[in-house]
Amino acid sequence: MLARDAILREREFREQKKLVQTIERLKKVRLTLEGIELADEDSANLVFIRQSVKRSIWGTAILTVGFVCLFLSRLFEVMHWG
Repeated sequence: MLARDAILREREFREQKKLVQTIERLKKVRLTLEGIELADEDSANLVFIRQSVKRSIWGTAILTVGFVCLFLSRLFEVMHWG
C-alpha cells in the first residue's frame, strides 16, 4: 500500500492540477469532494493529502496484522516445543 502511494504520486499530481483548473473555471459553483468544499487550490491539496493518509493507515494496519500473525505463530511454536 505504501509503495503504491509512492508510485502513483505523479498521477495524483496531474489529477490535482486538473482539479485546480476545474475549480478555477467553476468559481461560482459550490463543489465538494470527499466532504471537503473545493474553494481554492489548498482545498484540492487537502483532498489528495487525505487520500494518501487513508492509504497509509490501511498499509500500516495490514503490516501490523502481519506482524501480529508472525508473532503469534512464533509464540505457538515455542509453546508447542516447550
